[in-house]
Amino acid sequence: MRILLWTGAKHSGKTTRAAELLGQLQDVGVTCAGLLAKSRYDNCDKKLCGFGAVDITTSAHATLLERVEAGRSGDVGNFVFCDEGLQLGQAALQKAIDGKYDFVLVDEFGPLELSGAGWRAQVDVLAKLDGVLMLVVRDDLVEQVAGLYGVAAGDVLSAEEDSMAYVLEVCKNLATRGKF
Repeated sequence: MRILLWTGAKHSGKTTRAAELLGQLQDVGVTCAGLLAKSRYDNCDKKLCGFGAVDITTSAHATLLERVEAGRSGDVGNFVFCDEGLQLGQAALQKAIDGKYDFVLVDEFGPLELSGAGWRAQVDVLAKLDGVLMLVVRDDLVEQVAGLYGVAAGDVLSAEEDSMAYVLEVCKNLATRGKF
């Protein structure tokens, strides 16, 4: 598996750009699987209220993280994990393991996974398969994740428009060599 890291600061648009990239990959015939973690905002005051997990292959979604009440401690900052979202994400990644997909996206790989929980078990298996695995990673965790999976410096990509062309080229090159 060719591993790419899609990086950026917190709330910098990594997921939005990853979703755009998925569309471009699918438009050129790349089969895609995995999950996106989309931000959810309160309708009234536009305050971040949580994150939803979305299965890329089915568009099924579930709440992954919810904001806790003020004064309560969460699993991650002011947020708690929801079993339904964790299960949906793990199932989406298991589907990627069991299927033959050219490109697998994991949004996101963070402190939970670095501690051995969350999507870690599935990502460890995916890292050994054919194709391209792209992990969405916050800037402050890039060094740890790159070290964990031996990601080359050239495969650490800023989640900017110009990085999309590089990912498309990587996928096309692997396809022409029969890697997926």
